[in-house]
This record gives sequence, structure tokens and C-alpha cells, in this order.
Amino acid sequence: MSKRHTQDESERLAALFVAGAMPPDEAEAFEAHLPGCASCRSEVRALGAVSERLLDEIPPLPMPAARRRDLLARVEGDARADDPQVWKRWSQPDQADDDLIVHRNEQAVWQEIGIPGIRVQRLFVDPARDQITMRVQMDPGTAYPPHVHGGPEECFVLKGELIVDEMVLRAGDYQRAGHGSRHPVQRTETGCELLIVSSLSDELE
Repeated sequence: MSKRHTQDESERLAALFVAGAMPPDEAEAFEAHLPGCASCRSEVRALGAVSERLLDEIPPLPMPAARRRDLLARVEGDARADDPQVWKRWSQPDQADDDLIVHRNEQAVWQEIGIPGIRVQRLFVDPARDQITMRVQMDPGTAYPPHVHGGPEECFVLKGELIVDEMVLRAGDYQRAGHGSRHPVQRTETGCELLIVSSLSDELE
């Protein structure tokens, strides 16, 4: 890119650069050109200040709570296969004093946990109480690894059957495990859906 530009060229190039409308290779060349061109530097500074003022004057639009939760779930990303406790990365807490209703007919946002056939839906995260409330879906033939509870865990079977050691829990059954207790492999042959209230500090074995 030439080291000398007319005023009109500097204005045009600076406008394209600040607006992000340059192709990547041209933007890179223009950025390398800036230290040697006072005219272009001046135009970029001026336009940058104007764009910042315009952005400051745009009022933020409120985002519906459900949409915000959906976006956060997506931004938090897919689970890594070596760390299926994806809820530990749901770092954005919910407001404990806010009312929250999740209707069953709302389109659920399910997140894969890295174990094929098992997914979770965030309902409520309360780091101050070290607590997560979530729905869990397990496809037929899936299993969740042994773990030690960092706090009490409550499990209510909504659908299907869950096998814990040799005990079979079916739809309508409830189990509570105490702080420090251990769950062996939990599996299902027919598939199940669970409501779980648990600690954020569980440790996998």
C-alpha cells in the first residue's frame, strides 16, 4: 500500500478500516501502513472516536430471561469428553431472589455432557449454596460414572428407569444421597429422564 495518500484516499480507507469493511489482507496491509502515514492515522483516530460515541448513545435492549439463558448455555460450549460435569462451567449464576418458571412445553436447551446419549438441561444454578437444579436425559444403554457427593443430592425419576447398583428406580421414585456419600455407576437399560438437585462440588472417581 502506498505511503502517500491524498486526503480523500485517507478518508475513504480509514472509513473502510474502522467499519471493518476491508478484506482481511487489505486491512492487515493498511494497519501496517498506519505508522508511516500521519493523514491516515488522524482519520482512523477521528472515526474511531465518532463510532465509540455512537455506540455509547445506543440504549441497550433488554433480553428476555429465557433467551439469555439459552445464549449462555451455547456460549459455555460443548462439554469435553474427559469432564462430563458440564454444570461446573455454568459460571453465570441465576438470581436467587428472582422468580423463575420453566414450562414443560417450552423448547428445552439440552447440552451434551461428552458421554454419548446423556444430556442435561439447566434449570437453576446457585453457587452461593453450592447447588444445581437440572433435568437429565439418559438414552437406553447409557451409564454415568461413579462419583462422591460434595453435598446432598436429590433425584426424582420423571420417566423410565434408573439402575443404581442393584436397585431399580422407576418413574415417580425419589432418592436422596447425603453429603460425602458415593454413587456407583448409574445406568439405564430403557432410558430415563431425571430431576436432579445436587452439589456443584461432586467429584468423579
